[in-house]
Amino acid sequence: MYKNLIFIAAGGKGRRLRETIPYLRDNDLPKSLGIFIKGVPVLAYQLSNLIKVKDYQILLAFNDEKSIEVFKNFVRKGLIPKHNYLYFVDLYKTSNTMIDVLRGSKIQDVLHKGFETVITTSGDIYYNSEHVHEMVNLYKRFKCNVQTVRPLKKYMAMLKRHFHPIENSQGFLKKVKISTVIPKEIASHPQLLIASAFKTYLSVPKGTLESEFVIKALERGEKFRVIRPKQYVNVNLPRDYKMLKKIFNLYETS
Repeated sequence: MYKNLIFIAAGGKGRRLRETIPYLRDNDLPKSLGIFIKGVPVLAYQLSNLIKVKDYQILLAFNDEKSIEVFKNFVRKGLIPKHNYLYFVDLYKTSNTMIDVLRGSKIQDVLHKGFETVITTSGDIYYNSEHVHEMVNLYKRFKCNVQTVRPLKKYMAMLKRHFHPIENSQGFLKKVKISTVIPKEIASHPQLLIASAFKTYLSVPKGTLESEFVIKALERGEKFRVIRPKQYVNVNLPRDYKMLKKIFNLYETS
């Protein structure tokens, strides 16, 4: 019986990347399985680190059964590490927020069994291997939620409303300010939510943004520790793919 859950939304199609990455386009795969770095799908790098976190069950959401079969085939071929994964087809087709994806997931099947924390993340991001372990350690030390904060990408600055995560001197999230001013940083995944905050997460209206949820959770007395990854790439555009390859080229030459 696992005390905790890791949920990965892995069905994003990456329409802005399909011309750049022929394998992604020609095989009609999600970004998590169609973007290869050094011979393995980008999702494999996250999973290699996540399976080392003790007492966590890993649940993956894909858009269709085909993607699940491709994932299983990659496991058989050794492209993705073996583990007792759980899978399901995303009812929302990952076109809405992570909150909506979770609402339609098999996570409901395990909630009644009780749990301590849920880590939510996405299959198309890359972050340094220590990041999740640091999140878990912060939770164990402070018994609080843990929120990843990262630099804002330039193309996201076109949004009309921006959410500014503001922390105190102890590294806890003090408030999230809504403004038209473009912030330097934004709240992002992965995030670790304790049971009480996760119930709030699932109770907000459909279409609620992650930062709006954090505002509500703070109002209800939840505490969030802020953590910054040393490396972070969310692969949405060709420039992100180039950045990811650059990171691994640096590894090769170091």
